[in-house]
Amino acid sequence: NTSARPNSFSYECFITAWSKMLSTPGALQKAYGVLDRMEIQASKGNSNVKVDTISCNLVLSLCAKSSDRNAPTISAKLLRRMEEMFQGGNKDIEPDVISYTSVIAALSKNAGHNTMIQIQNIVRKVKELENTGSRVVYMDTRLYNAIMNCFENSIPGREGAQRAQNMLEEMEALHREGNQNVKPDVISYNTVLKAWAKSGAHDAAQKAQLLLDKMEMFAIEGTLAGVKPDDISFNTTIDAWARDRR
Repeated sequence: NTSARPNSFSYECFITAWSKMLSTPGALQKAYGVLDRMEIQASKGNSNVKVDTISCNLVLSLCAKSSDRNAPTISAKLLRRMEEMFQGGNKDIEPDVISYTSVIAALSKNAGHNTMIQIQNIVRKVKELENTGSRVVYMDTRLYNAIMNCFENSIPGREGAQRAQNMLEEMEALHREGNQNVKPDVISYNTVLKAWAKSGAHDAAQKAQLLLDKMEMFAIEGTLAGVKPDDISFNTTIDAWARDRR
């Protein structure tokens, strides 16, 4: 019965179903395996099935959410697979800003020098593609937030906090210049606040307080719509002062 053959949507629903069972051992590998099954179906002549950006991004999104220790490796492997297929002429599988954001989020679970090299390479590639006029790959708020979260989680001490701070300042500058894709939000500021609070730097509390003061100024003046401190902002700043060793 050819009318009962699965299509891309069928497989994408299957991948989504695995997102409800990420705590199950092997769930991420099973979701990744669905892409292989899709390719087999396509190779057998099922024209209703194709591995594309949407199906791959579903799996990458699972990698970003999963606590599976293999998630960073699987996400990097899938991104390479997408890039190779796209460069080989498959225009249906072009990695986009969601792809790169998800991979960075997955990689942030691994601390260490190699992780930072991988992330720096991704950021460099995204900026290069953006500069060539790509309509689907560009630096945006979600991507910046993922990078700052990685700095917070993966680089200990002052270095991680300062890198996150520098990234936030880059976002602020781009927004002032009129970049519509980049606008710091509460998540951006709270991520940097958390980075300073846990950094152990001698001036961490002052750095956090300055950021909180800036957020309060934005809320009063309305200079950055939607940005006002929340419970996380205040509690993280209190935590930074509590850790102050002076």
